Amino acid sequence: MISPQTEETMSTARDNVVTFARSKVGLKAPNPDYLSLVAPGDAPARQLEIAKASDCGLVLLGIEEGVFVIPPRGEYKDGSAFELAYTRAGGNPWVPGGAFVLPTGVIVPADGDGVVYGNAGSSPAHMETVLTSRLSGLRLMLTCVAGGERDSDGNESVVIMTRNFSWGGVHWIDLATSRPIIGIIDADKMAEKYGLIDDVDRDAVTPRTEV
Repeated sequence: MISPQTEETMSTARDNVVTFARSKVGLKAPNPDYLSLVAPGDAPARQLEIAKASDCGLVLLGIEEGVFVIPPRGEYKDGSAFELAYTRAGGNPWVPGGAFVLPTGVIVPADGDGVVYGNAGSSPAHMETVLTSRLSGLRLMLTCVAGGERDSDGNESVVIMTRNFSWGGVHWIDLATSRPIIGIIDADKMAEKYGLIDDVDRDAVTPRTEV
């Protein structure tokens, strides 16, 4: 969770998360692969219904399930993505623990980590998966795989987002949205807790969408 990391120092867990997350960039509803990522435990009609909502948390959950040996989530209960992510990690922004870590001026999301943003103004709470993290003094840049974005036709899509932050003394603050980083789901700690799936797809597609 401390940035920066290099290919030489990146753990297997982090490398697997980054590889798997990149392989999902460009998927969008109602593609069956997208639906199985965001709602694997639901019937096809229910998957389509779920995919009409903002799916940022569901994309993060699906990435976790593609890398870690996590029990199936089962049928999805509306509005429960954040709660499930916190339960899996074993902590939350109010009671950190397990794989859930609070950021500081030097502890920041690193490659492969999940990142949780609090709401600010018209920007709701949000979750993403980190591909790259670059810390320079009181500035931080994250490149992330994100759900919850819509294409020109209004379809939920998996995209790459670049975020720039400044340290505000308590939180890292997104310079574009003012959302604070309120938590880190540490990839290495998730691997310690659940173990890694052996057959993560190494043939990640080249990202096709960047915002």
